Amino acid sequence: MHQTRRAPTASTHGAVLHDEVRPGWSAEVVSWLLGSPLSGQRLAVLDLGAGTGLGTQTIATLGHSVTAVDSSADMLSALRTSCQELPSGVDDRITAVGGSADSC
Repeated sequence: MHQTRRAPTASTHGAVLHDEVRPGWSAEVVSWLLGSPLSGQRLAVLDLGAGTGLGTQTIATLGHSVTAVDSSADMLSALRTSCQELPSGVDDRITAVGGSADSC
């Protein structure tokens, strides 16, 4: 029987450490990743492995809707908590979902 081993993830070290060592995403980087959509054009973005939502929040702040998927309940909990500090309406564009790329 073939058995797949999973690599350790950031969740092994906890959500707090994750945010301390992982850099945030600048608006310029996110715009480049999204293909620099036309001004006013809003996208629906799937953020697989969203972690604590550093990139997710930047994407939503730029006006896009984001489905943030992560397999770690701790990471998603940190994401949901940090979204409460976002400007009004930005958090409404974020949907956090537990799962992995295999479940999408």
